[in-house]
Amino acid sequence: MGNKKDEDILLTDSMRAAGKTAAPDAESAERNARKEYQKRMKQYKNKRHRKIFGLILESILLVVLCVGLWGINTFVKALDIMTDQGGRTTPSGQAQPGLPTLDPSASQGQPTFVIEGADGSTEIIEYTLPSEESVEETAAPVKTGFSTFAVFGVDARDSEHLDQWTQGDVVILVSLNNATHEIRLCSVYRDCAFEPVVNGGLSKITDAYCLYGAVQTVEAMNRNYDLQIDDYVVVNWTAVADVVDALGGIDMYLTKEEATEMRGFVYETELVTNRPYKVKPLPKEAATYHLNGGQTIAVARMRKGVGDDYGRTERQRKIINLILQKAKTMKISQLSDLIAAVTNNVRFSFDKMEIIELLSNATAYNIGGSAGFPFNHLTFPIPTSFVYSADLEKDVKELHNFLYGDEDYVPSANIRRISAFATQEMDSIRAKLNTP
Repeated sequence: MGNKKDEDILLTDSMRAAGKTAAPDAESAERNARKEYQKRMKQYKNKRHRKIFGLILESILLVVLCVGLWGINTFVKALDIMTDQGGRTTPSGQAQPGLPTLDPSASQGQPTFVIEGADGSTEIIEYTLPSEESVEETAAPVKTGFSTFAVFGVDARDSEHLDQWTQGDVVILVSLNNATHEIRLCSVYRDCAFEPVVNGGLSKITDAYCLYGAVQTVEAMNRNYDLQIDDYVVVNWTAVADVVDALGGIDMYLTKEEATEMRGFVYETELVTNRPYKVKPLPKEAATYHLNGGQTIAVARMRKGVGDDYGRTERQRKIINLILQKAKTMKISQLSDLIAAVTNNVRFSFDKMEIIELLSNATAYNIGGSAGFPFNHLTFPIPTSFVYSADLEKDVKELHNFLYGDEDYVPSANIRRISAFATQEMDSIRAKLNTP
């Protein structure tokens, strides 16, 4: 039997008979047969279209599923790299303790956690597995009070020296009110006199970060300012530039002096952060400018002639606020993609669940205050140009009031010890300079 065309298959016996039978109304029969043929042809085509549409829809769903699984896997890997659990070391070269791990023997008896300490010691803690009924009823604990973070912006040209051996030029204390979601930012001036090691003398906080790294600098900040910092974040130039570009840039007001000064920094920040564009200098006039990543880093770096480090830290806090306001308009999935994009240029001590919790509340955050520390500072015309607190006890008390609203805070004996040492050092400098 030869191949039949679609129209032959769709012809019924009655249609064929109508075409072959000679009758007085042959013309009418042929017309009816043609109408039935067209009807069946239309049904056949509709059926084929539905099949094609179904295949296309299935393909799209499959692609979306694959992309979703890839995105989740990328996000998890990004968090693994940035939290760097188990791979990070302390300044002394010892392994930093990571998250607790489940003992393989747990399935054969009482379950345990094995926690490794920085000195190589281990501690085994037994726990009781919850029943299936209690798992559904148990809610995650709600954080109360304040959380305190330290943000370090380092003068690193690559991603290999984020944790140490680079200047910590940006040091910002972040206080988060877990009840109101209000954030307060307090910059510690990079040249601030700081005791990195107990009874080890004073040095600049930026140098302390270079010598001792993020972990020990956080520990020293707790001791120098009577704080309990929960976590820290370290970023380099590229991370900030990538974030700003991913947000589509930020709009920031600059004075004529600031717009002029930043022109000298744009080329280097563009080169170091591997920007795919050529950054054009801004006009030399006061205005609100739309800044891309390279320009934002240039504005965050400049200091001489535009307020020195006091003006620079104020601009840095303004940039953080502008980034936060832009980020609040993004979806959780977009924020996750943003984190994955800066993986190699960020380090932090948060665990994955804390990151997810912070992202889920991103739209509620609001910066309610911004300041620089020490509040009452002194500088001396010497080559090292330290920034001293005129009264460390008073400044620490004011710091606790600013960060936590604690008006009655009483500085510890350790603060009085560091204050006395700084006063002695300042008196020695005054004697050499023959100034009151």
